[in-house]
Amino acid sequence: MGNLNTTAREHEEFRMQLEKHFEQSMASISANKEIAREQADVLAAALSKTNIDIVGGDGSFFNTFSKALSVGKAINGVVEKSPVVQDVVQKLMGAGKDGQKLDIEALLQNPEVLALIQQLTSAPKPSAPPASPALPLAAPVPPAPAPAPAPAPSMTED
Repeated sequence: MGNLNTTAREHEEFRMQLEKHFEQSMASISANKEIAREQADVLAAALSKTNIDIVGGDGSFFNTFSKALSVGKAINGVVEKSPVVQDVVQKLMGAGKDGQKLDIEALLQNPEVLALIQQLTSAPKPSAPPASPALPLAAPVPPAPAPAPAPAPSMTED
């Protein structure tokens, strides 16, 4: 790399960093796949030996259970990847930079915070997500024409 000019050297260093980051990401994905496989095996073994009897309901227990697991994994992923979220969690847990725990009780007594919470909780929920401006809406398809009625039987004798 000593023979390269500055632009070529910067490009080569950037390419090497990208390659290193790609390899690290692929190793992380591979490790996560292996961990997920092992966790699935453990869960399968644990659930195979249980006698779960769910009475009533519409059978959505497993969907709710798996959704809760997915949400938990997503939250863990966000916390692990975001320094801002890590800082907030550390402050909430009492391990902030200044070593002081965030006083949630005092925060909830603040009228501005209460007004914000009330505004957020009373906001009407949208019934449908807004259409994406990036995707044009398709024109409605006209209905197919009705089939022609069969000819009436002839009453004349030939």
